[in-house]
Amino acid sequence: MATICLTAALSMCGTEPSGSLATYIDLSPNFSSVLMGIGNMVFVTPGFMSAALVGALTYKNQSSEQWKKVFLISAGILLVPGLLHLLASSSKVQEWNFQSQWQKK
Repeated sequence: MATICLTAALSMCGTEPSGSLATYIDLSPNFSSVLMGIGNMVFVTPGFMSAALVGALTYKNQSSEQWKKVFLISAGILLVPGLLHLLASSSKVQEWNFQSQWQKK
């Protein structure tokens, strides 16, 4: 079952470039690099926090119940933002994308 879940999860990695990564360019073609830098800074934070979380949950208690908690928390960390992105995101070009509006003021 673990192999099936891992294979399914890795096969979904191909959808990321056509989904959430393309949203930066859709929102602001002029500032997509800045948006991507800020977004990546926020998105790597769980990677740092996950090591501390695993250590806290499994320190001197390497039971399957503790690892089940780790995997459920990891699934939630990935699932909740993904669902929010699917339900609430927009790819409409933002007004602040156009520099000519800034120059008029």
